Amino acid sequence: MDTEKRFFQFIPDNGKKVIACGAMIYTVNGFVIYHTTEEEQEEKCYDTFRTLPVVDEGYEVIDDEDLNDGIKYHIIGHEGDTVPLGSLRRAIDYNARKRVCDLADILEDAESHQITVTNLHPRNGVLLPDTVTIIIDGGIAREGHYRIDSDYPDSYLLPQRFCYVDDDGELYMNYHDEVRNSRQGEFDRIECQLADDIDSYMWFFNNPNLRLRVSSYRSISDIEDGIPDSWPECLRHLEERVNKRLEVLAQEYIEAHEKL
Repeated sequence: MDTEKRFFQFIPDNGKKVIACGAMIYTVNGFVIYHTTEEEQEEKCYDTFRTLPVVDEGYEVIDDEDLNDGIKYHIIGHEGDTVPLGSLRRAIDYNARKRVCDLADILEDAESHQITVTNLHPRNGVLLPDTVTIIIDGGIAREGHYRIDSDYPDSYLLPQRFCYVDDDGELYMNYHDEVRNSRQGEFDRIECQLADDIDSYMWFFNNPNLRLRVSSYRSISDIEDGIPDSWPECLRHLEERVNKRLEVLAQEYIEAHEKL
């Protein structure tokens, strides 16, 4: 940012707001207002003045296009708050698209900013079940492409993912960009990513009993348990394959805690 050609105004904020920008968590100390350039106004459709958060102990200015829809949409709470998993949805979904870090890193980052993340249902306060449910939609535009949603808030929150069946018959993440639109390796397989996400919850909430259940959309409002027989084998066996991985990960968790 060219400080010589712009007018800055710093507005302190002592409310200790905690925000998510991309996959990162920050505590807001205040805001800086600056005059945008004509180039920014033309190319990025910025207003004449733009407000950016100043965050954390280093008073870093966060200038990220992820904030363009307004800071209020990124507030997950205030220091000392206890928040449900849904408060981290934007960060968790962003991370699935960009693969910045593990889901566990987001949970721990929130915790380091004095936010307590709870695995209780946000409406009734009941502990979320050990069965982590996802719902697969096969009705999107291109054949062989699918969307995966979590059944939150009735289940643990998993990121929304778009995926496709590749020539090897396996289900891979579709990153919607040129760099990662072809498969790269085992971690790009959906079963690996689902197991890794649930493993993050195992460790963070100290619960090695978490397992996956797969459902599908039969229509917009009708959810069916399981996968239609007409869908590819990698989808029909997704639940079984993920849970086999989780059995191994759960045993690693148990053995690690026995050594403590």
